[in-house]
Parts: sequence; structure tokens; C-alpha cells
Amino acid sequence: MEVTVDLKTRLLRCADLWCDATGQSLTRLGVLVCNDGGFFTRVVRPDAGCTTVTLEKFARFFGLAEHWPAGDFPEDVVTFVHINGLSAPVTPMSSGSSSDVSPDAVEIDRVSDRAASRADAEGVASPLNATPEGAS
Repeated sequence: MEVTVDLKTRLLRCADLWCDATGQSLTRLGVLVCNDGGFFTRVVRPDAGCTTVTLEKFARFFGLAEHWPAGDFPEDVVTFVHINGLSAPVTPMSSGSSSDVSPDAVEIDRVSDRAASRADAEGVASPLNATPEGAS
């Protein structure tokens, strides 16, 4: 049987993990994230809750490595961040222009091109100028 954990419970779990990891208090966490030192005093009540905007603020805060000693994220935090629709930043792929390519890679390409040209000129077989089998 699958157990469902509500977002408020997940938030409180992540807050406890952050406090344990940093030695800071829930009051301090509330101030840092939503400028409200009494946030956790109120939200722990059974009839209390918080907005999705506030949940996203906490997810963004918890999702930054700089807020965790040694940048280690507990699994519950990763899940909370993901459930709130956030994820780690994605590094964009290169557009293919030479300005996006490492200078080392460009130099390797130049050396390979020169070696292939030299091998062609000398009529020497080289993996740099070989045509794959079946290709014309």
C-alpha cells in the first residue's frame, strides 16, 4: 500500500533536516525564506497551512547547494523540490558556434584536420581519413 505524504508534512520534514544540518532554528529558516520568524509556529497547527507561493519559496531555498553544508541534499529535500515543480538548473547544449566550444577542443580539431590532410597528401592510410565500410 502506497503512503501519501502531504506537502505540509514534507515541508516540515525538510525544515527539520535543514535545521539539523546547519544548527539553525526554525525561526531563522522562516526569516530567511519568507521574512516570517513565526511561520513554523503557526504552520505546525493541524488547521494551518500555507500557500503554494510559500511552498515554492521553500523549495527554491532548499534546492540551492549553498544552503546545505558541503552541498549535500538529503533525499527528502530532493523529492520536495521536485514535487514543487523545481529541479536542478540544466546546462544548455552548445549552439555549435566556435564561441561555445572549448579552446582545447578547437585545437584538437585543428591538429586532427592537419594530420588527415597530411595523410591524404602522402597517400597514407589513417583512421582520420578512412571512409567507413559501405560508405561511398
